[in-house]
Amino acid sequence: MIYTTQGVMQRQYIQVNGDDWHHLLNAVANPPNLNNLTANQLDTYKHTNAPYAIYGTSTGLERGTSDITSRSILFIDVDDSSKDYQTNANHIATFLGAFSTNHVIYPTINNAIKQGERLRVAIPLDVELTPTEYSQVWQVLTHYLRLKADPA
Repeated sequence: MIYTTQGVMQRQYIQVNGDDWHHLLNAVANPPNLNNLTANQLDTYKHTNAPYAIYGTSTGLERGTSDITSRSILFIDVDDSSKDYQTNANHIATFLGAFSTNHVIYPTINNAIKQGERLRVAIPLDVELTPTEYSQVWQVLTHYLRLKADPA
């Protein structure tokens, strides 16, 4: 299932039907043009208008009171790496490609705004993972990829 919201301040999810992976790929292929925004304008955009999505299963549509009980796409947010964007992306793609793992790598909203390269890796999961399972898989991948990453 897909749950979307506009801006992090929005407290209500909208449930969207469709294929989770294709929804994400469409969003990545058609990002908003934010090239001319200042850091303050970008922060306001993130709070009020930026599209966000949860892929998996939730107990409800209210952010903050609903629990995400499982996830269908694994995300790894790579922040402030000592490597440049392309080097990091190539390293990750090579590692995941060695296991024939479907994935997409794309810049986060803060890439080129905050110091350091910022990218996100998304991997569709064959089965939805509980929060504990998701955390375990995330930890193994970031360890073997040797990434400085934030849990997404």
